[in-house]
Amino acid sequence: MHFYGVYALARAAGIKPETAQTIAHASQFVDDAIHDEPILLDQQSAAIVPIMSSHTPLDLVDNSHSEDQWRVWISFHFLPGNDKDANSLDGKLVCEKNSALAQAVLTNALAYKKEPFGPHFAGVAAHVFADTFSHFGFVGITSDWNKIKEESIELKINVSGIQDYVWEKYRNFQDKLAASAAGKVLPLGHAGAATFPDRPYLNWQYEYAMGSRPPVKRQNVQDFLEAAEQLHAFFTNFVKDNPLHASPISSPWATISGKTQGVLQIEAQLDDRVNNWKKLIAANELFTSDTLDQTISYSKDEWGPANFAGTGRNPSEIDFSLWVKAARIHQYYVLNDLLPNSGILI
Repeated sequence: MHFYGVYALARAAGIKPETAQTIAHASQFVDDAIHDEPILLDQQSAAIVPIMSSHTPLDLVDNSHSEDQWRVWISFHFLPGNDKDANSLDGKLVCEKNSALAQAVLTNALAYKKEPFGPHFAGVAAHVFADTFSHFGFVGITSDWNKIKEESIELKINVSGIQDYVWEKYRNFQDKLAASAAGKVLPLGHAGAATFPDRPYLNWQYEYAMGSRPPVKRQNVQDFLEAAEQLHAFFTNFVKDNPLHASPISSPWATISGKTQGVLQIEAQLDDRVNNWKKLIAANELFTSDTLDQTISYSKDEWGPANFAGTGRNPSEIDFSLWVKAARIHQYYVLNDLLPNSGILI
């Protein structure tokens, strides 16, 4: 969703293929930027200091650092909802879909849309915003608010093979997590629910371990569809009065909502779901595609150091460098403006 879905929605909103690919890559890269070692640009007498926007789920050393939880999980994956009725910090930190804070993240990104790193910023913001529609109800720090009763989890999947596949993924994840934590699962984010919140097709329900929190029934398709509609509007605003990134053709949301819902609700493994997005794009179902649209693909190594370190390229022309700049501005905004102005940080 963070790459192929974002790409399709950006193109449908009237963004040209090259820019849409940058936005989509920047969006997915939020999950893959797990290194912070400085990168020397030999012939430029300069360096790039990366920013971490993610950790692997089993990296308990980094994930257990409270400061890192704010910089990584709060800033990029579990944006606080700031529930005004909450009487605790953890309660205010619970992620909420399409909250006022989530909308503020999009507005902040649009302020930079004409900068060289504007598309990269749009991708970062798109990821953070979309995550509020899958991660809502969970907190980006270690908290009892994240604990759920395993025996309460119920899944509704029509394809029996996928039902088995999803449960197997869940068991493997929990086993690895428990083993790496010496038998104790770190209650960070939605670790207790494994990948259930991130599967677009899943209908499921569960109960929190905290008795004061009501049982939850979720239809991921509807949540993801709502996110897609909001992202389409965001990308429309991105390209408005921004001709450098514009395509002459766009598709109103009303004309693509049904097709978008159709691809979201397909119960399949990852590769098959990726191929379904590709087929939808190639068949001109969401917009009129061209050659670049037919060949899009994602590789987290494309923005890796091996592709530019020592090549003499100007840092201002390196996508990874531009993404780092956007991610840093976003993180600073969340931790130094958005959350303090919301009363969450002082």
